[in-house]
Amino acid sequence: NIPAGIKMAGVVKTDGYGHGAVPIAKAIDSFVSFFCVASAEEGVNLRMHHITKPILILGPVPGDDYGDVVSFDLRPSIFTLEQAQALSDTAAVQRKNAYVHLAVDTGMSRIGMKPDEESAELALKIAHLPFLEMEGVFTHMYRADEKDLTCAREQVALFKKFLGMLKGKGVEPK
Repeated sequence: NIPAGIKMAGVVKTDGYGHGAVPIAKAIDSFVSFFCVASAEEGVNLRMHHITKPILILGPVPGDDYGDVVSFDLRPSIFTLEQAQALSDTAAVQRKNAYVHLAVDTGMSRIGMKPDEESAELALKIAHLPFLEMEGVFTHMYRADEKDLTCAREQVALFKKFLGMLKGKGVEPK
């Protein structure tokens, strides 16, 4: 059983890992609170097939996809002020809030802001942009499936420390 208050995501990126994102999403819909995809295009596809729960885009989203991100209520991963400002501007044009999740790089070195004071300041700036709602923050636990969990524990510690920095600045994603 999943403890009360814990939300689970259905990761259906890359066409549901080759099994079909739409049928997988429909099959697991009652078990998850939201879905995760790799791109705006994948999120739009789910919306076009009447998937209504929140959809988080785990990968970087190019600026020319921001119109779809806002109009289809997708949640992009952001980690730069430039991304956030462009998304805020797009949302302002549509007169609609855009929901964002901060991506935090705790070790994989692919995408995300570093878990440091400078990034906490950046998150504060992002949180104050108009038409943006900071819904969440996440990191990728890239070695959590290994027998030796030392690296995963270090990632968790970094992530928790960063969440504390955010809270100290009054930034508390939902």
